[in-house]
Amino acid sequence: MDKQFSLRKTLIVTALGMCFAPSFAIASEADLMKRIEALQADIKALKAQQSAQAAAAPAPGKGAAALSATDGITISGKVDVGIESSYDGRVTRTPLQSHKSAIDFGGQRKLSADLTGLFMVGTTISPDATGGTFATRNSFVGLRSNSWGTILAGVYDDPFKQLSGTAAQLWGNADAMEVIINGKANVSTVGATMRQYITRNKNVVQYMSPKFSNVSVVLHYSMDEVNGAVGTRRQPLYAGLAEYSDGKYNFGIASSTFQNFSAVDKDFTALKLTAGMKMSQWSVGMAYSTFDNSVGRKTNNWMLGGSYKLGPTVLKANYGVGSESMGGADDGSKMLGLEVDYPLDKNTTLYGYYATIDNDTNGLGNFTAGTNVYVTPAKGLDPRVFGLAVRYKY
Repeated sequence: MDKQFSLRKTLIVTALGMCFAPSFAIASEADLMKRIEALQADIKALKAQQSAQAAAAPAPGKGAAALSATDGITISGKVDVGIESSYDGRVTRTPLQSHKSAIDFGGQRKLSADLTGLFMVGTTISPDATGGTFATRNSFVGLRSNSWGTILAGVYDDPFKQLSGTAAQLWGNADAMEVIINGKANVSTVGATMRQYITRNKNVVQYMSPKFSNVSVVLHYSMDEVNGAVGTRRQPLYAGLAEYSDGKYNFGIASSTFQNFSAVDKDFTALKLTAGMKMSQWSVGMAYSTFDNSVGRKTNNWMLGGSYKLGPTVLKANYGVGSESMGGADDGSKMLGLEVDYPLDKNTTLYGYYATIDNDTNGLGNFTAGTNVYVTPAKGLDPRVFGLAVRYKY
């Protein structure tokens, strides 16, 4: 029986007893005590019910269910800004740098027990220069299934860029993965007939598998959207990766083919291999890449990277070598990067870095990870940077 109804009944009976005392004069003292005890029990039960309802109610200031981890909008990203001393081989400058600061708006909604709808709009920002262009980072809409994986459509990183293992651990201009392995030095030196893998592909449909036996797979297709005008050619891109990672060891392979890149039937092809190990205090990784534009230019590149945790401080280093683009070109580059990180809390890190690029006689490798991009140095000059920055992730 409802406790509130029982309490009302008891109160009514008691009131009637008071109004018609003569009719109840024959009631014994024992009956009266039983009624009082019953009334006290009902009051106690009602208080317990009210306490349970209060505990189940949402706490003040907390979002409704629509903003939970299952359904709703999330805001994430990072602000990474520092002071840097740079030398391009001739001139020394002291710019304020933003290293890929970004803000991402994401959302998801549970559609069924197995299916979730997703979207993301990512934007690079420049706190040092009040700049930025909307939706320049990964931006997509998609569906995720716990059983068969995720499919998305929009703008997204090439699988070649997605694969890094434990080789790419340094940040900003100290990162040799972008300069050597992902092809920045190639494009700086050779020009538009080479391709770099530091940006994102447009018009993408991508599939990402669930992790089975520590193995994950990505399939990626960038659709061709030429307008059919005279002189244009279809240039779709297809790519993929497979990676094994068990928390200690990691191995990966990625490939990307840009059809008709240099000319009709002259594709640009890229291949990357990674391997590494992660322990409690240290981690190490290696990466190897090849680029071939099918018209005489080809590079072979490798790097090593690692870190060691010394108390709260993390020491990092990487070294990479990019080959010349053809026999006798003498346009290769070598890069060394060093970094020291000190976490101020779980989201904020103070770090210092030093990096230098050693170019061959005709090499033009340079630093372009920050918003304050350096003028391409003269051939054979050796740029270097030294900086102190703060990275805040949210």
